Amino acid sequence: MNLFKLSRTISLISFFCIIISFYLLIFEKKSATVDELALVVLVSIVYLIPILIFNYICFKEITFWIKKTRSE
Repeated sequence: MNLFKLSRTISLISFFCIIISFYLLIFEKKSATVDELALVVLVSIVYLIPILIFNYICFKEITFWIKKTRSE
C-alpha cells in the first residue's frame, strides 16, 4: 500500500468518525449540553491531528486530503 492510499484511508476514517460523532450528538441525543458539544469538537480536532502530521511528514503538506499527482 503506498503512502497516498494510506493517507486517503486515514482521512476517510477520521471524517467518518467525526460525522458519526456529530450525528449521535445532534440527532440521537435528545438534549445536548454545551459541554458535550465542546467535547465532541475537541475530540474531532484530536481525530484530525494524526492525518495532518502524517501528511506533513510524508508529503510536506499540511492538508487533510492529498491531491494525487501524475508522478505518483
